[in-house]
Amino acid sequence: MSGRPAVAPPTVAAVRRELRRVVDPCSLAIGSPVDIEAMGLVEDIAVDGATVRVSLVLTDTSCVFWQGIRRHVADVLLELPGIECADVTLCTDVIWTPDRRREPAPA
Repeated sequence: MSGRPAVAPPTVAAVRRELRRVVDPCSLAIGSPVDIEAMGLVEDIAVDGATVRVSLVLTDTSCVFWQGIRRHVADVLLELPGIECADVTLCTDVIWTPDRRREPAPA
């Protein structure tokens, strides 16, 4: 036993809130920053104990920013108390369309 108190894993809603910290690089490049949650890039979130899995849909399957987005998402998720592993994958069976965008949630 480590002597550290056990930390409950975050909820899916808490993970979703944290993902609002990750800005879509293309939106940033055009001067209109939008987070990946509001952009509709988050396809699925699963929390299993100390592991969180996030599946993303990209606006373009050949996105040159994929590896950077993946690392940024993982880094943000690993800051959450109770998370020890962040698995970020690309969903290849869903195509992003503009109707996936949603209004950003209030801060």
